[in-house]
Amino acid sequence: MTQQASNLIVSIAEAMNPSKRHTMEDVHVTLNPGTWGCNDPEMAYIGVYDGHGGRDTVDFLENALHQNIAQELNMNDNNNGNNDNVNNHDKNNNHDVDVNVNVNASTHVKIERAFLMTDVQSQMSGIQISGATVAICLIKKHSNGKKITI
Repeated sequence: MTQQASNLIVSIAEAMNPSKRHTMEDVHVTLNPGTWGCNDPEMAYIGVYDGHGGRDTVDFLENALHQNIAQELNMNDNNNGNNDNVNNHDKNNNHDVDVNVNVNASTHVKIERAFLMTDVQSQMSGIQISGATVAICLIKKHSNGKKITI
């Protein structure tokens, strides 16, 4: 199968060994920019989920992980959108200190939070036996069309 997303071509192949597995426990997800909830109109999502012990976890990931990653990427960590500095009182020197809370988490940290959120959600949904190893790739085509970030 081949999909084109903003001049990006993704090819996918899978094979199951029926003599060793009764079910395919692996899932892949490819989502074109603008189709998976990420506010960045040039960001594509590719995920490969290698299931272990049944399909429950990969079926959950297929629907939840990219949504949680999009939610985290879209989140403004700047004090719930308020870019004001917080004025704290320094007890040692007895004067006011401005603490800047305008720190937005890195993409890496946001992805880690999305994975943790997804793990908690899967456990809350009752998935206890199966698991998965996951590899994701976010691909961003820059507006000049000459550079792609992976």
